[in-house]
Order: sequence, then C-alpha cells, then structure tokens
Amino acid sequence: RKSLEQSEMRFRSFVENSIDLFMKINDAGEYVYVSPNVEQMLGYKPEDMLGKHFAEFIQEEDLEDVMEEFNRVIARENLSGLVEYRIRNKQGQLHSHFTKGYAVEENGELFLNCIARDVTEGREAEKWQANRILQAEEKEKKLFAEKLHEELGPLVSSIKLYMSKIKKLESNLEKDYEVIDYCDMLVDDAVTRIRDLANELMPNVLIDFGLEKALLSYFEKFEQRNDIQIDFAYSKPVEKPSHIYKVLFYRAIVALLNYSQSIAGLDKVTVSLQYPEGRIRLVYTDNRKAYSIKDFWDIKNEKTLELKNMKHKIESFEGSMLVKANKDLGLLVEIVLPHSI
Repeated sequence: RKSLEQSEMRFRSFVENSIDLFMKINDAGEYVYVSPNVEQMLGYKPEDMLGKHFAEFIQEEDLEDVMEEFNRVIARENLSGLVEYRIRNKQGQLHSHFTKGYAVEENGELFLNCIARDVTEGREAEKWQANRILQAEEKEKKLFAEKLHEELGPLVSSIKLYMSKIKKLESNLEKDYEVIDYCDMLVDDAVTRIRDLANELMPNVLIDFGLEKALLSYFEKFEQRNDIQIDFAYSKPVEKPSHIYKVLFYRAIVALLNYSQSIAGLDKVTVSLQYPEGRIRLVYTDNRKAYSIKDFWDIKNEKTLELKNMKHKIESFEGSMLVKANKDLGLLVEIVLPHSI
C-alpha cells in the first residue's frame, strides 16, 4: 500500500507540474479526467470541463478536423491520432494546442487518453514571421509595378506613337498595311497587359479606396475580358481590417478567378465577403460542370500551386481555407480569418 501511495504521489506530481495537459475522453467525446494544471494553462478548473463535450471549447473552424481524427481513433482505424487546433481559455483568448490521443479499453469501455501541448508562443512567432514575409513580398511587388509603369510603359507607348507615324509614310505599300496593323494591335495588347500587371502587383485602388471598391473595379475588368459573370455581395465592416488582410483577400480572389478562368464551360462566379463577429469570411463559388478536390490541388497545375501557397499564408495567420464541392454545382471555397493579427 505504501509503495502504491508513493507511486501515485510521483505520478500526481508529474502530471500537475508538467508543461503538458493530460485529458481522458469517453467515446461520446466528454471529458472524464482533466489534469489540475489546466487551471494554470487555460484558467478552467478541472470540474469546469468534466462531463462536457470537447467541442464546447474548440474553435469552430478547427472542429471538423478534430472530430474527424477523434472518430478515426475511436473506430480503431488508427492506434493514435495527432491534431492541432485552437482552444479558448476562460478569458476568451485563443491558444494553439498540439494533441496526441490513444484509444484504450477499460472494463469494456473505450476511452481516449490525450496529451496536449500549448504551442501558442511558437505559432505567434510564425505568424509574426509570416506577416514580415508578406510585407516584404508586397514591397517587392510594389517596386516591380512601379518599374513596369514608369519604365516599360512609356517605352511601349513610344513604340505605339512611331507605329502611327509609320502608317502615314507615303513609302508604305498597301500590302504592308496588314503587317503594320497587326503590329499596332500587338502594341495595344502590350500596353493593356502592362497596365493590368502593374495593377495586380500594386492595386492602387485597394490602398486608396479599400477592399470592396478594389474588388468591384477588378471584377468589372475581368468580366470585360472573360465571358464570366461575377455576383458580388458584401457587408460593411464594423471596424476596418488591417492592410495585410485586405491584401490577402484580394490576392486570394484574384488567384481563384484565374483558376476558374481556365475551366471550360464555366460562366458564373459568386463572391461573398462578410464580417461576422471577430472574423472576416469569404465564400467563393463557381458553376463548373465537374469538380474534384484532386484537380484543385493538382501540383502539376501552376494556378493551383498559387492557391496552395495562398492557403499556407492564410493558415499562418490562424485562418482557414476550406475547399469542397458546392451542394448545387461546382466548387466552393471558404476563407476565414480572425479580425485582427
């Protein structure tokens, strides 16, 4: 008995002073044990969580992944599960947890023993680094756009001017006009493309007038160039999102439109930009005739690589990018970001 008591004391001391959180969950998803250090980590007392489903504490956007992993382990498809999610402390602040769970059977009942580690500090450092990288990228894009506009733009405009003069030369034979007109058309296309590229790299309207007006301007030009209708709905934000978030959403929508543009038979896109409490939410759908998630993340497709890169950026800011089949037809993409960095 004395040996058993000493063993229990050692185990209790280990658990209470550990940097990890120990939990036991039944097959219904309810906490049946939470180590006492939960109060130090999240502000809850163990009794605040006992008997409650873990879904009550986990951030909504992360719940689908956690439930999927939980069901897989409980069904014994995996011996153990590994998942990262965000959980709110008692004060409502988000913490990032990295949790490993093992299925165990006791007296004919199935439980999940879990060990959770708080990785918030590391994720905050990653988010800060991602913010810095994104800002550096935007500066590079701005510089390149200025070079396009200030140096290459005037050069092509000068070529256009001289093409007009060539047309007026008496020495030109009538049979040469077809070639001259074709060259003139190419110059016009080059001027338009340079202007569009400069605007994509550094959308001045985004800086000057905000995200919604920048998107309306881009949609108008996109519809003129492509046989695709864009329906855009948005709500007025309670507080303005940061410039980084505006850039992220703008770039994401441009990337999605470029991807949709490559799909044969697609002629309609809907974009919804809303500001629910504490979040920014974008829903993008298109009416492609066939959809496969494998096609969307095809690494051989340059356009999907751009979207995969965008997904990593969004997740680095504790956001989410969900891709699935639309219940009616086509593709549905949902992007959610917390309102502030």
